[in-house]
Amino acid sequence: MNRSINRKPSSERTMIFTLIELLIVIAIIAILAAMLLPALNKAREQARKTVCTNQLKQLGTTITLYHDDNAGYLPRQGTAASGDTRRWFDLVMPYCSTEKNWYDIKQPLWDCPAFAGAGESNARLNIGYNYYCNEKKLSGFTRPSANVLLVDVKGNANRWRWPSSSGSSYLDHRHAGAYNALLLDGHIAGGRAGFTGSTTVNPDGFIQNSYP
Repeated sequence: MNRSINRKPSSERTMIFTLIELLIVIAIIAILAAMLLPALNKAREQARKTVCTNQLKQLGTTITLYHDDNAGYLPRQGTAASGDTRRWFDLVMPYCSTEKNWYDIKQPLWDCPAFAGAGESNARLNIGYNYYCNEKKLSGFTRPSANVLLVDVKGNANRWRWPSSSGSSYLDHRHAGAYNALLLDGHIAGGRAGFTGSTTVNPDGFIQNSYP
């Protein structure tokens, strides 16, 4: 006796099996992505911090060249007594760029890639110059290895001064809760603590003003 057995066509069975496999693959990819995303974000942040560190080192070199050409004096932060309005970044520009205006530089050294508005024309100056280093002789500082020269700041500012709570010229902890700083002796250091005064050593060991 012949029995009729209802079987799905092989093509339909293959399609169902393939869809199940596809769903499994998608689920595995989603799980792997969820596992890798934090590591990728951390790697991206570390890359930005490294770029920031290298840019600060280059700025340190340009300031050293300026210092050597100007009788051992550091650049000024604001307008000179003579009325010259060029600021520190204007004064060191000839040592790092052929552009005449700082805002014409495509990737200026004073634009940290970790800054929220990095690359924007109205927010490309987010490295602050220590207010207390203004036109001082480098040899006059008593603690150059702890004295901050340049540091990450919160906004479109050309200077930095304490405290570190708010305002465009205050510290910006943009590198995973930390900030980068260039010290007067030329080395780069990272810090997390703020400042309570112009001559107070903060918990990171940094000081804002060691000039007598």
